[in-house]
Amino acid sequence: MKRRKRGKGEAFVKALVSAVRYFIRKRERYLCKKPVDRGYGDIISRADSILERELLFLDSNLSIDAMSRKVGTNRTYLSNSIKQMRNQSFTDYINAKRVEYAKRMIGDQTVCKGRDGGKFGSSIEDFATASGFGSKRSFVRCFKEREGVTPSQYRNHMSSHFSP
Repeated sequence: MKRRKRGKGEAFVKALVSAVRYFIRKRERYLCKKPVDRGYGDIISRADSILERELLFLDSNLSIDAMSRKVGTNRTYLSNSIKQMRNQSFTDYINAKRVEYAKRMIGDQTVCKGRDGGKFGSSIEDFATASGFGSKRSFVRCFKEREGVTPSQYRNHMSSHFSP
């Protein structure tokens, strides 16, 4: 039996198939989720309790470095914990806390109080400042992304459905 020589075209196809298989295997490994480290849950629970107890999210200048020092870890580990456990960035995590705080204030229909106890008023800009947002614009954007309505629409809905 005579062996047939491979042509350049066949060698190319074989190399191409091999490369495709290699990239498929790499993609499958990449798409497989890494197991969640049990330490991440501990970091998140400490971060949640510190944020709620000390209301750190009301500080518009809160940084991941300052937060990680409060939690007792480094910025990378805190960031990875938030990403793994909440599927959010640090900024999104803090802004979610701020929006929830603003919703409570709007729902209570009270005058906003600052972190130092000073009164702001009840305008949307006052709620933004009292919730820790640096501007009304970022407050409205984050609120609408999370709740599907603007803070004004939310306030109108709350006042029309829950007024005495």
